[in-house]
Amino acid sequence: DSVSLLTVSVTDCNLQVLQQVFPIGNQTQFQADFEICTQTINCEASFIAEPMPANQQQIGFENLSFPVSYSTYWHWDFGDGSDSFDFEPVHEYAQPGIYNVCLTMVDSMAACTSTFCLEVWVNLISVDCEAHYSFDIQGNTVTFTDLSTGFPDAWLWTFGDGTASSEQNPIHAWNIPGTYQVCLTIYNDSTQCEDTFCDIVTLGDTLPDCHADYSYAQVQGLTYAFTNLSTGQPDQVIWDFGDGTPFSYETNPVHTWEQAGIYHVCLAIISNLTGCQDVMCLYITVGDTISACQADFNFLVDSVPGNTNHYWFIDSSTGINISSWYWDFGDGTTSFIRNPDHTFADSGTYDVCLTISGQGNTGYCSSSVCKSIITPAYHNLGGQVFAGNFPINNPDFTGDTALVRLFKKSGNRLTEVARANFWEYGYYFFIDVMEGEYVVQADLTPESNAYTSFMPAYSGDVPYWQQAQSFSLSGGDVFDADVVMSALPTMENGPGLISGQVVCIDNSLVDLTERIIYLLRDGNIVSLSHTDTLGNFVFSGVPLGAYTLRAEIAGKYSDALAVNLTEVDNQAMLLQLNISSSNVYNIDDTDSFVNAVKLFPNPATDNINLSFN
Repeated sequence: DSVSLLTVSVTDCNLQVLQQVFPIGNQTQFQADFEICTQTINCEASFIAEPMPANQQQIGFENLSFPVSYSTYWHWDFGDGSDSFDFEPVHEYAQPGIYNVCLTMVDSMAACTSTFCLEVWVNLISVDCEAHYSFDIQGNTVTFTDLSTGFPDAWLWTFGDGTASSEQNPIHAWNIPGTYQVCLTIYNDSTQCEDTFCDIVTLGDTLPDCHADYSYAQVQGLTYAFTNLSTGQPDQVIWDFGDGTPFSYETNPVHTWEQAGIYHVCLAIISNLTGCQDVMCLYITVGDTISACQADFNFLVDSVPGNTNHYWFIDSSTGINISSWYWDFGDGTTSFIRNPDHTFADSGTYDVCLTISGQGNTGYCSSSVCKSIITPAYHNLGGQVFAGNFPINNPDFTGDTALVRLFKKSGNRLTEVARANFWEYGYYFFIDVMEGEYVVQADLTPESNAYTSFMPAYSGDVPYWQQAQSFSLSGGDVFDADVVMSALPTMENGPGLISGQVVCIDNSLVDLTERIIYLLRDGNIVSLSHTDTLGNFVFSGVPLGAYTLRAEIAGKYSDALAVNLTEVDNQAMLLQLNISSSNVYNIDDTDSFVNAVKLFPNPATDNINLSFN
């Protein structure tokens, strides 16, 4: 008559064994309920990006997301209009640049979604970074403003009281008034650039300040006498004469240099009574120096939309013994890099100064030069891309994407400053575009449904850059810079084949990828082709007849290459289509003398006719 027991056991999420015991009687079914998992599973998307060694524009992405399971859905947005659903994709970018890449993970089993974005620098020269900040004191609370350059994405502040912050612009309150050293360290994960800047913050009621100050006078030759003019009850002084000799602790020292030059002489004072410290440094010219160098520099403003008030400075100083460069940008920031770049926080006029110095076999040299810079105004530019009478994807979605290129116009020269893919309701826009004249070109991407149905066009509705209507960004934003792509005529199928390569005969640097080649008949465009990465192009199924080939590359002039397809010879292959930065291709060295030339009409309003005898 012993009692039998039924034990049911399970293991929960924390690896604890849970049990329920039932006496066995006449019943045949038992119900055991357990709560085996009360924790929730969170997912977090994350990745890193590295360029491939063989191709710097090909980026490999390492997926660091958690957790990873068969039920997880992945979506990558590469920031250039393309995407992927692979776990760890490799993506090749068409152009160098900075792209905002986002990874979204959706785990249906865990019922969680996470998105992580990272700026990826593609085939760009590493950008120097420089930490700097400003601050505003209100009692014991200080508001800090990051003024660093070089696009940092991580900040570490130490406030001198044992606390720290990772915010970009923190607000910090001290418990006790006093003098604190606050340091900002910045870091850019893409460029691996790191820099630190420290400054002193004084709070509340402190003891009287001390101020280092001195004067000097020449005694004889290379010997100078120094007079300490410091205030604040200093009881310790330290002199550094800038020539590598030991420090002097005299109050009013006399110093002799071994050779002439310009020396950085510093006086440091310390008051043990008040705990105050201060330093004063001056450049002192000792003896007769040799003017063996001349400071000079050039500067370029960044014309890429969005990079407001960004400048490159190029040292063009002369001299054979220059070893030091000191830049003062006129906004409170400095640099010791020979060829720095700098972004002004605010628009305005700045006096930028460069001081160079060096020590060589000819002696010491030093020179300074200042130039005034007026930052440009910036506006927004936008419009719609039309395919025929309607904007793409408007009012109905047509499955088309437009590659829109923005060119800055200077005389007859066009320089591409930005490009992007647009598809939402046919609208395109560029933000913070520098003032000036601009031309816009639109072309459908190969993935578009109407890729072969419409011709690329420039501002207005013209296929050639010389005819493009320019837009002036001088008085404000422009949002009606529309581009109308005309329908491409349907060409009958024929037995002809035309192929060749675009060649830049003046050796200027030109990207020949995805460039437009027009096929014309009787002066009218009848077909077009796009080049590959080497500038090769092909027209197949061409009817017999006489044609002209022209390359359409903004800012470049194209030869008009005649092609005649006949029944006997219906293929024209390995052609060379010449382009150049000038519309003059060659000059015959042979002297020519014209006895009589008739020019009409005169005066002329359009074309001029010349008649030679």
